[in-house]
Amino acid sequence: MELNEIVKTRLLKGIKWLNFINIVGCVGLVLLVIIAIAMMTVDMSGIPGMQQSGTLIGIIYILCALIYIYPLMKSMQFVKRIRKAFAEEDQLSLEEGFGSFASALQYMGVLTLIALAFYAIVIIAAIAGLAFGASMGA
Repeated sequence: MELNEIVKTRLLKGIKWLNFINIVGCVGLVLLVIIAIAMMTVDMSGIPGMQQSGTLIGIIYILCALIYIYPLMKSMQFVKRIRKAFAEEDQLSLEEGFGSFASALQYMGVLTLIALAFYAIVIIAAIAGLAFGASMGA
């Protein structure tokens, strides 16, 4: 299968936007890490019940940053390889680029399934808790 000029033009246009999204993602990632470090170093001892919450929030932010690194890297590889493929008429770069894209989508799909499962568990636990609380009050 070959790509015609319309497909190439549309793909290159999409790549420009994806590159912009990648840049914004990198900036967001850096800000996330800076905020995480700030949260872990800020003294919240003056706020009742918040003594250790800054550290916990910072760790959660660091975990979120670590989770986001992989799809961001794969997305950046996709942009780089597609541009190379079109510049050099390189079929292998095109295939590798779409391989990176597929990896990023698969990773995000698995994360989405995990998040949906987590939400379902929380909702079921909340309903069970409400039912248990209602039965205890009756």
